[in-house]
Amino acid sequence: MGAHTLPGDESQYDGEMTELIAASADKSDEPVVRALNEARRQLAAMHDVAQAVGANVELQTLLPAIIRSVCQLVDSERASLFLVDEHTGEVWSRVQLGHEEEIRLPPGTGIAGAVVVTRKPVRLDDAWSDARFHRGVDEATGYRTRTLLAVPIVDKDGVVKGVVEALNKQGSGGFSDDDERLLLALGAEIAVALQRALLFDELARQKAALARRVSELDLLVDVDEALLSADGVQGMLDVVVERAQVLLPADAASVALIDERTSALVFRAAAGIGQDKVMSRAIPSDTGLAGVALAERRAVRVDDAGGDLRHARSVSRSTSLTPGPLLALPLVPPSGAEARPFGVLTVLRKQGAPPFTDDDERILGLIAARVTQALADQDRKEKSRAKQQLETMGHMLSGIVHDFRTPMTVIAGYVQLLAAQDDSAERERSCDIVLKSCEQMTIMIKELLSFARGDSTVLLRKVWLESFTEELEESLRRLVDQSDITLVVNGHTRSVARLDDLKMTRALVNLVKNAREAIGEAKGTITVQIKDEGDDLVFIVADDGPGLAPEIESRVFESFATFGKAEGTGLGLALVKRIAEEHHGGVVVDSAPAQGCTFTIRIPRQ
Repeated sequence: MGAHTLPGDESQYDGEMTELIAASADKSDEPVVRALNEARRQLAAMHDVAQAVGANVELQTLLPAIIRSVCQLVDSERASLFLVDEHTGEVWSRVQLGHEEEIRLPPGTGIAGAVVVTRKPVRLDDAWSDARFHRGVDEATGYRTRTLLAVPIVDKDGVVKGVVEALNKQGSGGFSDDDERLLLALGAEIAVALQRALLFDELARQKAALARRVSELDLLVDVDEALLSADGVQGMLDVVVERAQVLLPADAASVALIDERTSALVFRAAAGIGQDKVMSRAIPSDTGLAGVALAERRAVRVDDAGGDLRHARSVSRSTSLTPGPLLALPLVPPSGAEARPFGVLTVLRKQGAPPFTDDDERILGLIAARVTQALADQDRKEKSRAKQQLETMGHMLSGIVHDFRTPMTVIAGYVQLLAAQDDSAERERSCDIVLKSCEQMTIMIKELLSFARGDSTVLLRKVWLESFTEELEESLRRLVDQSDITLVVNGHTRSVARLDDLKMTRALVNLVKNAREAIGEAKGTITVQIKDEGDDLVFIVADDGPGLAPEIESRVFESFATFGKAEGTGLGLALVKRIAEEHHGGVVVDSAPAQGCTFTIRIPRQ
């Protein structure tokens, strides 16, 4: 008979079993008929278990299928399947026929824990009389466990993976040796199915985690693209609250930033219900759940903000939204605990709405991290810009004082000569020099203001180059007095040109001053040439100083480029370039290390 009773060959088994039962009935052998009926029921149950084990690979569908088959196999009222937690050693189960809540017991606790420890079956005819029996489930549900059969599930490596329990044998009496043998026989098959289902479940979790990660990366890309296209800080904050409201989703979202002057939280962006009512509203930074998140520098998540005593009710009253679930995250820069928080990002749902989850908190955390980084970058730019502006102002003031020293020294010297001078002609000459120095200072102030405003104005007039050269030479010689520098001026031409003589003088003075500073305390020669080349007028200033380094030669005409000089605005050569261009010309430099430097200004004669 054993060759014809395989669980998978149920149709053949049915025919043979029917014939045997009929033959036994003819002989009126009732015990044999009952035994054969029981064997048929058990084999049918074994067939169901085999199908359940083979057909289900997902843990959540496999476990209930095994439980139902176990009840049918041993004819019990209920059954349960406990698994061993590999990390904690606890035994747990969410699958118990008649009770769906999770049961979790410490290692060694209860009948299931005892079976795991001893690796031996336990069969009880009076469960409540055994000290190992855990009565908690019975007491919670009102169900009374009378008889119990528990067997270990052991895998091929000899590791106990769980325990199968059958509760309350149907009819009178308890579980038999046959019941115990049947469950033990199933243990190996259940262990294989569990191993396969657990692996499948782990792969499914990994797949879900990977899909979630891809979704989060897509979210970050979307947020980053939106932030890049935003117009300024306000546009960026508007994008953040709009994305947060849609993605979570939420009925309202807001960003409140700390005001540096008052230390209050000011709502800078809002989306959803009541957004117009909260915009620009200020609250103390220690107020409400947002204040808690800010003070403790952690996410604050509550299921009912309206019922939380910490909630800022004054803000809620200004909107038509009855607050329910709330999630608030502080915007703390990534530089560490000492960094000053920027503010708080908050999302809110209506009362009665589903609470925010761990996934919601993670998504909002990603958004908060992005906006925090953007705010930190903006803060660094603002501080850098302010520092640069202060440095620029300092350079300009230092340079202005430095540039004013020359005419002021001339004025002071000639005023002293005036006081001691009796010759009226000399007094008049000294007065003219003082007046020209004062005029030069006025021009310098106007040029600086004009440069700062970006103005471009020249007063072109007919100029005799011979007179221009003589006055220029007198101004330039005062720059090299009391130094070992030799000044050579060549340009005694009798031609006429149209130019702004005061501005051109200023440009050449700047070039000579630059050459003098380059030569320093050493001996050197500065040559100034004014050449008439057909339609062009050419001004050349050359020196035999150290020359320019190649890396700075291309940047000498940039504004505020001082290249390490202790004094000067960094505007001298930039002004030279501006003056040349205002005359519809240009300026170039030719230099090499240790071979001096030559600046050439070329402008149209007419």
